[in-house]
Amino acid sequence: MNGILNLASRGLTEVPTEIFLDEIIEDENQQRPKLKTADFTQNNTDAWWNREPLKTLDLSSNSLITLPNEIETLDNLLVLIVQNNQLTSLPDSIRRLRLLEKFVLTQNQLTTLPDGLFYCSSLLYLNLSRNHLTKLSTKIGDLSYLQELDLSENDFELFPKQIGYLTKLTKLTVAKNRLRALPNEFGALYNLRSLDISHNQLTQLPDSFGDLINLEEVYANSNRLTIFPCFNQCTKLKEIHLADNQLTEITDSQLESLLSLLSLNVRGNKIRILPEQIVLLPNLERLDVTNNDLADLPSKIALNKKIKNISMIGNPLGKIRKDVIRILKYTNDLDPLASKTGVRK
Repeated sequence: MNGILNLASRGLTEVPTEIFLDEIIEDENQQRPKLKTADFTQNNTDAWWNREPLKTLDLSSNSLITLPNEIETLDNLLVLIVQNNQLTSLPDSIRRLRLLEKFVLTQNQLTTLPDGLFYCSSLLYLNLSRNHLTKLSTKIGDLSYLQELDLSENDFELFPKQIGYLTKLTKLTVAKNRLRALPNEFGALYNLRSLDISHNQLTQLPDSFGDLINLEEVYANSNRLTIFPCFNQCTKLKEIHLADNQLTEITDSQLESLLSLLSLNVRGNKIRILPEQIVLLPNLERLDVTNNDLADLPSKIALNKKIKNISMIGNPLGKIRKDVIRILKYTNDLDPLASKTGVRK
């Protein structure tokens, strides 16, 4: 054993007090108590984990309603996993877990967060997904070392501007909330590589999105966006997912900086014209414009040999030239005439 205690799926309704008793025993000759809830080791010794301070505690998939205040005694913890329980609150005493780097709280019943959480200043990974949270504290900015944050499947409508203080963040997942807007300070997340804001109620994204210079993938599908977002400095962006929004156009200037783009998905919008700039994207391999209002395609699109897959079923492509169709069909993974909902003859 090496400071790791796995109590997952033990049918626990409360955290065994023996965990905390062990942490405060200082006399090496003093006998450790046995856990009465179960035998967690392969032998029946009193030392159910070794003398090394507890660094990882897994309490996932139990029936815990709360964590006791004594959790503060585990001040050497690096990893705490309590996913898939019935937690309705957290004790403010978790503020003492100053070394904690990974905290997994997904799939509980949390509606609020204690201020003490934001004193866990060593956190690198925080997962609060699948709870019932409605408000994010302005103290979120105090978690300045955070690299991954998952707030998906909650009930957030707005985020405070202090979220922009999380400048070390590389992955942010806030899918399936009720977000109506994002603060302009989002643009300060300059280390962000992966962003998932899908399945919200966003009508536009702030212009500061163009400052996310390290962004590689963005998922913004299933929102209410009417304007193609500003990505003017996002030269590392490889994947853009904007399906099922209300976009009506894409302009040349909105695409010209996307030199690394591999995949563009704008299916299920109301786009009428694709800009010629799309032909000039040097690395574009996949283009999905299914179920839009396109009547034609850029005349030179077939000349882009990088494009391997184009999906365009469900568009009134009445003006597309037959020679373009032939070239696309034989040089790309495309058969626009294969469906009754495809090109209109």
